[in-house]
Amino acid sequence: MPSLGDRLFNTTGFRLYSEWLRLPALAALYPTFTHFRLMRIGARRSRSTPIWERHRMRGTIAVTNDGLLIHPAGHGRDAVLSYPVDTWRWYGRPEKYRSGRNELILHAETAGGWQVITISIPKWNMQNLVRALKFHSGEALIRAYRRRRPYVHHGPLSASPAHQDIYGAWTLDPAVTLYLTPACLVILERDRVLRTVALENVQRIEALRRLDAPGEDGIVRFQVAAEPMAFALRNYEVFAENLGSAARRTLEDPIVQKRKRKDDDWDEDEAE
Repeated sequence: MPSLGDRLFNTTGFRLYSEWLRLPALAALYPTFTHFRLMRIGARRSRSTPIWERHRMRGTIAVTNDGLLIHPAGHGRDAVLSYPVDTWRWYGRPEKYRSGRNELILHAETAGGWQVITISIPKWNMQNLVRALKFHSGEALIRAYRRRRPYVHHGPLSASPAHQDIYGAWTLDPAVTLYLTPACLVILERDRVLRTVALENVQRIEALRRLDAPGEDGIVRFQVAAEPMAFALRNYEVFAENLGSAARRTLEDPIVQKRKRKDDDWDEDEAE
């Protein structure tokens, strides 16, 4: 009977891991200690929904010149999920480095919509992964990664675009989905991205009770550069507060890195 080592060696994940190591891969993570979960914002689940969108599972992960690659354990080579660098919109670690398992969240905008990938791996693997991501990242992504925690996420939630007439009455368009991330506000129709609004451009945020319909959902109104935007939604005051907090954070300077200690090559990331 083959040993556990032999069985692991013959898996598709191990073969891909070996191949990715021979590429100019900046990080390659074997599935023994690597878990991930994928969420497509606004997507409806069904029996045909891939298992990795329903459960956390093991996988082989690499960062190469092609971007972030994920192979779900137990699946064939055609199941590799690819996230090129130009699809990355934000990534960050919810907590500082700690012993044991660490988590990183990455947002990607792809043809399949807005996807949120949560990766759970041991600390030393996480340090390698973060360095690999930063190597391929532009200044905006790195600055966002280094901002102070907690990172603001809100949604997804249903909201109706709202327009006010000269008499103060509001007219509502068909509902869309809003998803607030630490870098932008994503507006979707089901799982299709209609627009992303950079939070550094969001100003003059207001939470308004509807005087024309006091019993209906309230209004969150704000400016994007010179463009007014408004949405009607439940818990509008909470959303307005979170939108304001996330927008303010994009204007803050990132945390200054600590100087490395000679006995700790990773000390600079402890501040991030």
